[in-house]
Amino acid sequence: MPKVLPAVFSYEGMKEKWNEDNPDDPYTRRADLETGRYALDKWLIRLDDEGKTIATIAWKEHPNHTVVGGLLATKRGEELQGNSGDLIGTRQPQLPPSKPLVSAFEHKGGDNERWMAGGRSKGWAFPNDAKFQEYSQLIPQEVLNDWLSKYPTNMGIRPNNPEDMAKGYYLDDIMDDWFNVVKSERYSRALGEKGYDVIDSRTGKRVNKTALSKSRADVMLEAIKRGETDLTQYETKVKRKAKHSNWKNILQRGD
Repeated sequence: MPKVLPAVFSYEGMKEKWNEDNPDDPYTRRADLETGRYALDKWLIRLDDEGKTIATIAWKEHPNHTVVGGLLATKRGEELQGNSGDLIGTRQPQLPPSKPLVSAFEHKGGDNERWMAGGRSKGWAFPNDAKFQEYSQLIPQEVLNDWLSKYPTNMGIRPNNPEDMAKGYYLDDIMDDWFNVVKSERYSRALGEKGYDVIDSRTGKRVNKTALSKSRADVMLEAIKRGETDLTQYETKVKRKAKHSNWKNILQRGD
């Protein structure tokens, strides 16, 4: 069963272990996130059953606020469930409860609005929200100005109250759902020579081994979105032709 290591890693320590475990899937982070407002210095690592790194998450405590983020999974990790819940469950008790959380809801896929909508359901407020004015009073003006200069529409603030642990109001709770969204966008239905195929956009290859009907292709896509890995049950069953006796030979033999 996947597990989160109890150790807290430095950024360099996390990268070193990630790359050792995943030489074909090295860790990457934008250069502008490695310094300044979004530099995170405490990292957790989640391992698979083989002890290999599959996901990470981080935070950094400042005098008046805590920056959270850094959730990332390997290709292997994307196929597994529970990365965010497991990592957040380990991180949350280590965050100072008296300091508000700050983060930017920005995704490399570009669909920030969908992600922000999930954040609002977890108690986060953004610049265009009514509660943002209230929450922005929790952090120094210079911090607010700095973050807004970079993230004018998708900066998020949320009080980190002890009672929120019971409510599950964590930033990355929405990330498992987001990974499912990414999965569904990664795979698509396409009409092939003999029927429909489910295509993996990352490899350009079809997932199914036999041609699918349109409805079976849709069912397979939903199964992928749910995180299922054994998709053989959704394959179109090939109808085998019944074997008929060669009646001419039978007549010739006089049987």
